[in-house]
Amino acid sequence: MIKKLIVSLFFVIPLVSHAQISGLSKDDFIFSARSSVVNYNTTDKDFLNHQFNLSFGEMYSKKVAVGVDFGFGTDGKIADNFSAGVFARYYSTPTNAFSFLTKGTFQYFRTQNEAGQLNHGGSLIFSPGVSYFVTNRLAFEAFFGNVGYTTSKTEFDNSSRVNNFVLGFDATNLSFGVILRGK
Repeated sequence: MIKKLIVSLFFVIPLVSHAQISGLSKDDFIFSARSSVVNYNTTDKDFLNHQFNLSFGEMYSKKVAVGVDFGFGTDGKIADNFSAGVFARYYSTPTNAFSFLTKGTFQYFRTQNEAGQLNHGGSLIFSPGVSYFVTNRLAFEAFFGNVGYTTSKTEFDNSSRVNNFVLGFDATNLSFGVILRGK
């Protein structure tokens, strides 16, 4: 019974307050925080990777945002990672409260494994997503999947550069977050 009440409130409250929500507009500042948890395994070990991303940007127009993106992550055992880059988002807004979006990110990344070896690289990744404003200042967002290109090199003698084309639309490429909007 309580579960049905909570689910009902989740759908009814946004519908009631929908008329008051203005969505994103030109010159708005946006702050986004996203998190993902991925369980993956190798032939002999299971890992739980936690990734956290922060984005700061400004709406260049009603449909385009540009800004900077930072990421931090760890699996607690093998590797820690850091990334920094720039992003552009394109919003398609059927209503003021709901948007489909595509995010393109160009970033530098660094990972370090348990042996202390550093891996440096860059990537250009495009990710589809959705956002839903529940108030004029707060929205929930979700990204699912990515397509792009990465290049990296491990710092040890005779290592070669690794280039990959990325295409992923499974649970390992799913992240959830919030957007805070300001003027």
